[in-house]
Amino acid sequence: MGFWSVITGAKAIDTTTKIAEKTTDGIISGLDKIFYTKEEQAETLTRRLEIADKIATTHIKLMEATASETTTRSITRRIVAIFVMILTFISMFSMGLVWKLDKEWALFMLELVKHFQIGVAFISVIFFFFGNYLIGKFTKK
Repeated sequence: MGFWSVITGAKAIDTTTKIAEKTTDGIISGLDKIFYTKEEQAETLTRRLEIADKIATTHIKLMEATASETTTRSITRRIVAIFVMILTFISMFSMGLVWKLDKEWALFMLELVKHFQIGVAFISVIFFFFGNYLIGKFTKK
């Protein structure tokens, strides 16, 4: 048995075979991932369109559920939307004026706006409150 049995024994051959199989599988898998076939592109596009359709459908259902509301909640939502819009425009206008006078103070104001995430609130209002009119135009309702 001795020293050469480590190299030529059944266990060594079995281990070598497993390593060769793993290496071959890795090479084949890597070569397959290099080429992005038309079928894979179509599958990816289909998945993306399905996700976009689910998002649009959910948004349309939300807009249909809340469009006819005249409750206090609906009125409050309108007031919040108007407040966020006014706050955003005042922030932009004041930062523009202050920028001419003191750039350091304008940068401080910009950090405040970022800290309170007024931009996120603005986009949310545009999307959820005013978005139903845009979706209504595209769906021709």
